[in-house]
Amino acid sequence: MGRISMPKYDVKLQLDDDEHQIHLEIYQQVVSTHEQSEEEVVHRAKQQFRHWAEGRGPEWKLVAMRVPFAMVTDSEIRVTH
Repeated sequence: MGRISMPKYDVKLQLDDDEHQIHLEIYQQVVSTHEQSEEEVVHRAKQQFRHWAEGRGPEWKLVAMRVPFAMVTDSEIRVTH
């Protein structure tokens, strides 16, 4: 059996939530079992970052809560297999 290639996405996102003064540039690697649309990859990257931020302590709590709603003002997605 050949090795199944799982797509990896190197993702750089710029997130802005003016109301809560949150301006972030995040870098995530998203690994998937199948090809995903840009929207799916961005959603997954935000989820992963939120999970990371939740574990960082109380000062990251607001950031973690707002990340899913933050506007993506710039994104760069590179596919590596």
